[in-house]
Amino acid sequence: MTRDKTHWNSPKPWPLVDHTLSSHNILPYISVPPSRHRQPLIRRLLLSKNDPTADASTSSENINTNTNIVEPDESESSFGRMGYWDESYRQAVHHNSDSTKDGEDKKEVTTTTTTKTISKDVDDDNVDVDVYSWYCGWEEEVGPFFIELFPDRNSLILIPGIGNDICIRDMYDIGDYHRIMAFDYAPQGVECAKKMFGNERIQTIEKEINNNKNSKNGSSSDAGCGDVFRVCDGRDLSSQYNDNMFDGVLDKGTLDSIYLSGAKDKIKSKLYLSMAVNELKRIVKIDGIVFSVTAACVDAVRDAFDDNADADDDVFGADADADDDDLYWKPIRDGSIHITEDGYTSNNVDATMLAWQLTRRE
Repeated sequence: MTRDKTHWNSPKPWPLVDHTLSSHNILPYISVPPSRHRQPLIRRLLLSKNDPTADASTSSENINTNTNIVEPDESESSFGRMGYWDESYRQAVHHNSDSTKDGEDKKEVTTTTTTKTISKDVDDDNVDVDVYSWYCGWEEEVGPFFIELFPDRNSLILIPGIGNDICIRDMYDIGDYHRIMAFDYAPQGVECAKKMFGNERIQTIEKEINNNKNSKNGSSSDAGCGDVFRVCDGRDLSSQYNDNMFDGVLDKGTLDSIYLSGAKDKIKSKLYLSMAVNELKRIVKIDGIVFSVTAACVDAVRDAFDDNADADDDVFGADADADDDDLYWKPIRDGSIHITEDGYTSNNVDATMLAWQLTRRE
């Protein structure tokens, strides 16, 4: 598939999705506890929007405990609602299904934008899981570009919003990345991920993470890795993941969905993105990389990293953590046409690929 550069750089429409196979994941709209990083201005704005009578001088502690981030109305944004995705994931799990009988090959249908497979949970002959590649698959699509930035297969990688995206399992099977952790805000999305990977893969991941943690080269930030797949909110991961924990992040449209969760309120959408990017800044190691595959709101995602790099005090208030004043997101992939050394071209991916490295200012 070939596109000119103008088309490649333009924002693409949100794709139509078969509801029973949707695997994209967004982040929860629940009470958000405080994180190590600053967010006082964001929380004051959100509080004032939910309660016009609220005192703007309210302490951040009170704001943290009283502010609920509410899901958009169904008529405003299906893709920004946890209920939509949770139901989609629930429908993706088939109990007592004969769609893939013993001895039969798994059914696979490939189109230009998606891969849909009936994949059986290795530990339960009575459970099938419909899986879906959001925006792109792994092999000959996003894989070569990710490998180029993460040649070390021992890197600890976080996957936001995993759901039932078969690309991530291929990242394990084909890409040979065995130190993967992931989360989804929809509980059914996490259940799909567990069934898609199966116990054998999950046990191998846990073993690889623990072996590295206990080795001479292991990082203390690996401590407490615990469950491979977790239910949590990408706008505040402080209860789940340590500071400076991950070597990198692979985002496939989750940041898009965070933006869409603001529905028609673009100020709220941008605030949600800023919160998520700030959490990525907390959990990624210095020199770590965030690799994002985006299509629904390319400019908004790009701006969120630029704003976080250049205007932390303006966005998060004067009480910003001084320890992070010298850190910024350095763009290393800007969405323009890119060709790997092996000859893979970025316009074969039906989305825009962006990447930033968390860098210390000189």
